Amino acid sequence: MQNPPLRRPAHGVVRTAAALFFAVGTLSGCVAAPAPSNTAEPVAVATAAPTEAPPVFASNDEALAAAKASYSAYTEGSNQFAASPEATNGSNVFSELVSQRYLPDVTASLNSFAESKQVGRGAITFDTVSLMSFSEPSPGHVEVSLYLCADVSTLRIIDEAGVDITATDRSERTPTQVGFVSSDKDASKLLVDREETWTGRNFCG
Repeated sequence: MQNPPLRRPAHGVVRTAAALFFAVGTLSGCVAAPAPSNTAEPVAVATAAPTEAPPVFASNDEALAAAKASYSAYTEGSNQFAASPEATNGSNVFSELVSQRYLPDVTASLNSFAESKQVGRGAITFDTVSLMSFSEPSPGHVEVSLYLCADVSTLRIIDEAGVDITATDRSERTPTQVGFVSSDKDASKLLVDREETWTGRNFCG
C-alpha cells in the first residue's frame, strides 16, 4: 500500500536538520610555532573550536522508532485507563506520555469518560505507520510527525449496567496524523503533542 503524499518530505526535513545541527568540526588545537625572540609581534595561539552538540536522532529510522515507542506507550495507557477509569489516575499516567500543551485536552477526555461510568473492553491499536516529518528546530528539541491508522475494531464500550453500547456506525480504522515533541527531561523521549484525523486519501483501507 502506498503512503499518502507527504506535505513536507521527510528526507528534506532531515537534510535541513543535518545542515544546521549534524555537522561536527574541530580544529587541531595545535600551538603555533614561537616567533623569533627578536620580534615584538604577539604570538598567535590556535584554539579548538567549540564542538556542536550531536543530533538527538541521527536518522529518519531512529526518529520513527522513538515516535512509535511513544505512541505505543500512549495507547497502552489509554487502554489501561479505559478498562478501569475509576482506579487509574489519568493525569499522573499521561503527564509522562503527552506534552504539557496537550495534557489539558487529554485530561478533559479522560474525566469525561470516567464520569460516564463506562468502561472499555478490548484495545486500541495502530498500524500502517510512516514518517511525515522530522526536524530539530533547536538543539535538543525534536519535532516528529507520523501518519498511522488508529484501529478500534476490537474495542467495545460497556455501560454501567454491563450493556455493550458501542456505536454501530463508528469508524473502525481512522487515518491519523500524530505530532510529537521532545520531553524537557530527555530530548530523545518523545511526547504526544497532537492527534488529528487525516482528511486526505484514506490509506487505512
